[in-house]
Amino acid sequence: MNIKSGVCVLVMLVATFLSCSDHDTDDKTDGEVKNEITGTVQKGPFIKNSQITIFALNDDLSATGESYPEQIADDSGNFSIKSLIKTNYVELRVNGYYYNENSSSVSEAPLSLQAVASVDKKKVNVNLLTTLSFLRIK
Repeated sequence: MNIKSGVCVLVMLVATFLSCSDHDTDDKTDGEVKNEITGTVQKGPFIKNSQITIFALNDDLSATGESYPEQIADDSGNFSIKSLIKTNYVELRVNGYYYNENSSSVSEAPLSLQAVASVDKKKVNVNLLTTLSFLRIK
């Protein structure tokens, strides 16, 4: 093996070593684990780019001041939020337009829906029933 091929092998080994990692940087930041909450927002499905925000709640279900804004990912009302939520409970608030199944068109005005959920629950659906029960739960 000549020097030129030895250098090539060494460069490939270093590149391979640097591209491998034992930890997932997408799921951890400074030793804290990111939580992911997914779900669907429906009155009819909320349309893509409607605003959804998760607010961290303490054990008394009062807001802590932390919020994590995101947008609805598709026209089926699906969302996914990764965040460093450090509390056990969250409030989800959604504001936007939805597909009106009665008129087969997008709603003429935006609608706001809410829900309260445990962070342990990885899938949360937000709808009229969660909105109606929201104040009663809080």
